[in-house]
Amino acid sequence: MRRTRDTLPFEFVGGSPAVDFVNTVSWRGEERVRNERFLSFESVITWALDGGVIAAREAAELRRKALAAPPAARLEFRLLFRFRTALHALFSSLAAGRSAPESLAAVNRLLHETLRRIELAPGEGALAWQTETEPAGIGTIRHRVALDAARLLTSASDFQQLRRCGRDICGWLFIDRSRRGNRRWCKMNDCGSQEKSRRYYLRRKAARRG
Repeated sequence: MRRTRDTLPFEFVGGSPAVDFVNTVSWRGEERVRNERFLSFESVITWALDGGVIAAREAAELRRKALAAPPAARLEFRLLFRFRTALHALFSSLAAGRSAPESLAAVNRLLHETLRRIELAPGEGALAWQTETEPAGIGTIRHRVALDAARLLTSASDFQQLRRCGRDICGWLFIDRSRRGNRRWCKMNDCGSQEKSRRYYLRRKAARRG
């Protein structure tokens, strides 16, 4: 997809394709309209290619199939939005240490189709789960994101390191793989610096009043 001034760049700061998928929109209420990165099924393909979810040949195949069957592409686009919302609700609850039975049930319903499409393939030192690779189908991106989410949620280390950005108005998430395990921000040069500036301003304001 050709980038335009109205197209926000994709960010890959989550540490996992499933988390980066959730981070393709702002979760700050009405700002979602202005900060949506998935503007079409084509933009989802571009995100998946940039993030290593699909290969270039698969992106080309998906574009061909979307062009040949626009209704199927539009349906898949809606399913991707539903899946992203369900994943965000689940990840956010888990990152806050809360149980989320309704969100988990929603994600499980969307995982059922994917689980029928996974297969064993050679991996590093052992066999590994993967979605079928040839040829890429309209639902390939969603299936691979779902499989990555399942891996994340069943990995004790990643599950315990799932975090939500420390800036109150940011809903982005990440897996904290920092050496000390004390990462607080999705991006230090964005939310980190803005939150520090805000707190500095509040301290100065309180000092002047005192």
